[in-house]
Parts: sequence; C-alpha cells; structure tokens
Amino acid sequence: MRTIIVCLILMGFLPFFSAQDFNNYTPLVSSGTIPKDFTENISERATLDIKENVDFTQSYQARKDQSDFLLKTNYMIDELLMSGRVLFGDPVSQYVNTVADKLLKNDPELRKELRFYCLKSNVTNAFSTNQGMIFVTLGLIAQLENEAQLAQVLSHEIVHYTKKHVINTFIESSRISQGKGQYKYNSYDDNIIQLSNYSKTLEFEADSIGFFRLKNAGYAIEEALSVFDILQFSYLPFDEEPFDYRQFETEKVKIPEVYKLDSILPIRFEDDYDDSKSSHPNIKKRREKIIELIQNQSGGKLYIQSEELFKKIQTISRFEGVRLNNKNANYVKAIYNAQLLLKDYPNNDFLERNVIKALYGISKYKMQDKTYTILGDYDSYEGEISAAYYFFEQLSNEQVASIALEKINTYYLNNNQDENSKKIMQNLILDLVDNGVGIKDYYELKKEDTTATKDTTVNNDKAVTANTTSKYAKLRAIKKKQEQAAGTIKTEDDRSRLFHHEYLYSSPNITELEAFFKEAKNQLSNDEEPTTSYVGMPPYEVRRAVRREKKAAKNQDYHEKIQTNKIVFVDPDYLIIDERKGQKLENAEKKKYDFYQQLELTTQKIGLEYEILSPKVFTENDVEKYNDLARINDWVGEKMMHDDNIKKTVFISAEHENVKELYTKYNTEHFVYTGVLQYKEKKRDLGYVLPMTIIFWPALPYGIYYAATPLNFTYYYNIWYNINEDKETLRNLRVLKTKANKGNINSIMYHTLNKVK
Repeated sequence: MRTIIVCLILMGFLPFFSAQDFNNYTPLVSSGTIPKDFTENISERATLDIKENVDFTQSYQARKDQSDFLLKTNYMIDELLMSGRVLFGDPVSQYVNTVADKLLKNDPELRKELRFYCLKSNVTNAFSTNQGMIFVTLGLIAQLENEAQLAQVLSHEIVHYTKKHVINTFIESSRISQGKGQYKYNSYDDNIIQLSNYSKTLEFEADSIGFFRLKNAGYAIEEALSVFDILQFSYLPFDEEPFDYRQFETEKVKIPEVYKLDSILPIRFEDDYDDSKSSHPNIKKRREKIIELIQNQSGGKLYIQSEELFKKIQTISRFEGVRLNNKNANYVKAIYNAQLLLKDYPNNDFLERNVIKALYGISKYKMQDKTYTILGDYDSYEGEISAAYYFFEQLSNEQVASIALEKINTYYLNNNQDENSKKIMQNLILDLVDNGVGIKDYYELKKEDTTATKDTTVNNDKAVTANTTSKYAKLRAIKKKQEQAAGTIKTEDDRSRLFHHEYLYSSPNITELEAFFKEAKNQLSNDEEPTTSYVGMPPYEVRRAVRREKKAAKNQDYHEKIQTNKIVFVDPDYLIIDERKGQKLENAEKKKYDFYQQLELTTQKIGLEYEILSPKVFTENDVEKYNDLARINDWVGEKMMHDDNIKKTVFISAEHENVKELYTKYNTEHFVYTGVLQYKEKKRDLGYVLPMTIIFWPALPYGIYYAATPLNFTYYYNIWYNINEDKETLRNLRVLKTKANKGNINSIMYHTLNKVK
C-alpha cells in the first residue's frame, strides 16, 4: 500500500470572475453535473483499466503485479473522490481546465482522455494517475505567481500520464523488491538507490518534455525555471511579511516586547541537497536541466488568459487556505495568512471570522495542556512566521484566552451580537472559570499599573523585507542580507506578565461579560453534589470527576435520548479483510451496494425516514448533495481530531458554521456514519493443534479443517452526530464472532435503529 501511495505522489474568460466579491466570500463548492469518475462502478472501471493497460505478453508475475496495481489504485482514487475533498465545476477547477485546453489544443484526443480536478488541500502538490485524472491542490495554486507556472506544472503531470510513469515506477519497484533481473544480487540500500535513480530519470523526462509543451502553447519559457522556486519554498507561507502584533493591541493595551522574537529564524536556501535515496532529483539538478533547454531563448506570455483572472484564482485559493488551516488546527498559519490577506481586504468578514476561530482554537488547546499538538517548537519554523509561533508559544494560557476574548468580543459587538461568536466566547469563558479564572481576576491591577512598559533590550535589526509584491523576490533579497544572529534575552516583569488584564477591564460591554462569567460559574456549580469519595479533592477536580460520572451514565441511555423520525446516512461503508490475503476490494464493493439496500429496507420497515449521501447513489444532477457530503466530511474530520485531543471540554468546530444549515435542509439533526467490517483472522495455534491431531489420528480430518478455515468476525458500527448541536451523540459497535451475512446484519441494524424511532 505504501508503495502505491509513493507512486501516486511521484507523479476563455469565465463570467463568474467578473462578479467575484471577496468582501462576501463563501467557501468553494462544486457545480454543474457530477463527473462519471465519481459515480461509476469501480469494479467495472478497474476491470476495463486492467484490460487496456496490462501487457499480456509479459510473464505471469509481471501481469499479476500490473493487475494488482491497477486494481488497488482504482479503489484508492475512488476513496479520494468519495471523500468530498475533490472539486469540479468550481471557479478554480474551471481555470485549471482552461489552461489545460491551451496546452492540449493541438492534441484533442489526449485532451478527451484527461480530467483535471482541484483538491482541497494546503499541501503544495500536483499528481497524475494512470487512469487519466490529474489533481492540483489549492495550496499549489496559492503559491504560484502566474499562469505560465501553472501551465508548466500541468505539462509535467501530462507527461507522467502519457509516458505511464506511475505504473512503470510501480513495476520497477516490484522487480527491485523481488530481486529480479539486474537487481538479483543487490543489497537493500543498493536497490533503494537504483529505484531512486529510475524515478529521477522519469522526473527529468517529465520536466523536459513538459517544457516543450509549455513553449509550444506560447507560454513564457523562463517560468519553467521559476517553478522550482515554488517547489523549494512551498513550506513557507505565500508571502514573507513581518508578523503584525498590532492586530492584538488596543488603545490601552500594547504587547510587551518580551513576547516578540528579536530575529526571525533564517530561511534555508540550500538547493543542492543529497538526493541519492530520493524519488526526485534535487532542485539544483532540475534547474540545470531546464537551463540547458532554455539556452538564451526567451519569449512567450505569462498569461494567455489575463493577469486579473489569475490573481482572482490565486486569491480564492488563499482564502480557502485560511479555512483549511483552521479545519486542520493549523491555527497560527491561519492567523498569519489571514493577516497577509487583510492588507488587501481590510475588514473582510470571512477573514476576521477565521482569525477569531483560530484564536479560540489556540486558547482551547493551551488550556487543555495540548499546546505542542498545534504549535510544536517555534524554532522549527523559518522566516517571518517563526515570530508568530514564538508569540503564541510564550503567552500563558490566560493571556491567549484574554486576547481571544477581546477579538471575539469586538467581532460580536461589531456584527449585531453575532450568535456564533457569542457561542464560542461563552464556551471559552466556561473553560476559564473551570480553570479557576474569574472576572474579578481581570481587576487585579489598578488601571494605572496595567500599561506595560517597553523593554529597552530590543534588537531593532529586523529581517530585511524587499519592497516588492513577489514572495520569491523577497526571498532573494533576504538571502543576500540574512545573517545568523542570536536574539537578545529579555526579562519579564509583573506588568508585562499581566498586560492582558486590561483587555476585559476596558471592554465597552463589561457588564455583559460579567454576566457571562457568572453564568459559567452557575453552570459549573450545578454539577451533582460530590460523594464522600471526593472529600479533600480540589473543587475543579471534583467537577471533572462528576462530569465523568455523568458521561458514563449518558452512555447507557444514548439510544433513548436520540429519538428521531429521520436519519441521514453518510457514505455507508463495507470492508472485507482476510488477514491471509489482504483486502478483498471487488467483493467489498458488491457488499456495499447490498448494504445500501439493507439500510433502505430496514428503515422503511421501522417507519424511519432516511437519505443516503454517497456519490454511488447520486445521479449526475445531485451536485448539491455532493457538496453537502463534502461539508459534512470536513466537519466530522475536524471533530474527530478535536475529540482525540480535547477530551475535557466541548470544542466548537470551525466548520460548524458551514454545516448547521443542513439541519433545516434535511429536516433532521442526526447524521450517521455506519458500516460493516468483515474480518477473517488466521489461526495462531496451529503449531499445537496439528501435531496433536497427527498423534491422535482419528481427529486428523478435524485438524485439517481447523487449519484451513480462518476465524471470522463481523463488526457493525454506528457513529451518530448531531449537526445542530455540533457534537457526537452516540458511538455504537457490535462484534459477532461469525461470518457476516444478511440475517445477522439485518438483526443488529433493526435492533439499533428501532430504539431511536
């Protein structure tokens, strides 16, 4: 499986844009009709793929390797398409397809074979598949400087497809791992180097042939070279600007210098790194190959469509990047990237909402002692963003919470007491009170003592930022001036430590905030009286122990508390695994369709209304349902991450705003992930059983039967989510020590669903 993943990774003016309004930005959604790739039967597609691509003149093992690869990759791609992370018909995907049209205008047959999709990911990447699908991430488009660079990336991936690089790499990897042919007597390290060299040859080929496609399409050929700047520095934000602490300051509160990083951590400019065991040549070697092809040539256009159009696409991708940062708990990146965008789009509601969500997330993780999960070490980041990580790492839990409350409260007041900002503010106050912080603690210092003094040990020799709009031009300027300089050690006095008290002290709605704190205190004091076993424990530990008891009690009667007449099943799944043979993909897909029918029949028999959200039951016109599926998966993915890390308190998801309207749309708040895992486990006591049956020969037939049959287990699961209340309400798992059959599954399914009617 790992080899397959590595192989996959190796590899006109649209009317919408003239009306694009970033001041009223909403997240990207797919539009038009759902492509056939998403809805077709994957077993049939895999069979056709094998028929068209396997070379039946080769040896049996070679044919088997090719067939296995094509079967597995078809199912892996299908899993990606079913996840909702893939975009089609949206403005960014339309733009990518228009650039592809320009590149393939003289090759119409190839254009018909290829499908270009965008992937909702901040990773800077593009990859092609053997099936003719080429994926480009929003993270890559956010980093690009012009249309010609996108054209070079697409040209490179088109070569990977036409030259069958993905499947050829897999076959070569299989030959190496099996020690065949020239690899028969190689050591493990030698084989790794051989595979690396083979893969690098394919990358050089994709770069070179892609260059000529770029040139023939009329794009600026120099951009085939500048693309390597994108690759080298893709781990940095899309621009290099000093972190602006002023966004967290007010008229009365200034951030003390002790929390500011004197010198940003230097950027590495090394491009001639060791690539002897890498799948790609290092950046320097790839640059040199393109320089050989260019040879004093010039010409071509940066934009065949228009610069304005590209900039809009780039901005959309950057806005989406901020949302994805929050969804993935990359909160500091969300704040930093939003800061960059707010310079061009001041007072932008979408960006401001994402900033307060990020501050809320940092506060929640810090108060639960999970800081490292979201921040790591500030010195593992390079460039200007290192100052942002340093800032949030140095702040105490109360300081971060105070900054977050001030920003959330300001948004709340400026937006007609916005309900969502009120909700997260009250949730944050509840955590503060639970951690022993009350509103009176914000009056600890007298007003005249709360203004922090500036530290005189500040090193004003900040990193140089070029006066240019290009991130990569700035990086070139930084490279010339960057010096390894240790920052000045600063000391912290009491006034600096308590600077955050002034935030709430000077709030215009301090009376309302006091009421929120009082409400939180009352909510926590309503816990049941502790039993004698809690005598002597601190009050906050007692409250947590009582909540644990309550949670255990709720687990016993969740079924009775759901009570609904309608359920939405989200992409029900069926998986068959034989420990002796791996996954049975084709059989599982057939069982999956059978499972859909069982859900339908059982819910109808009970009298429950239901819907199934899965591309496998969508028609080409069900694009709205596809977008709903994508939003739910984003929300649940975020919730699962928080549930794993934040176990002591309720966490309000950043994505909840994007899904809560589905409660009205589907007339239910209950969305259920359900499925079956059929597992066959090989027996591990054969070394004892078989010798005994040989000694006692009448039992030999039983011993042979016992050895030939695996242990069978059936797992049936339901995970219930309340989309209105932003929480998981039930997790139910039933385990049967028997084969999965319709009778068993129907019985469990009926028993489970009947209780919630």
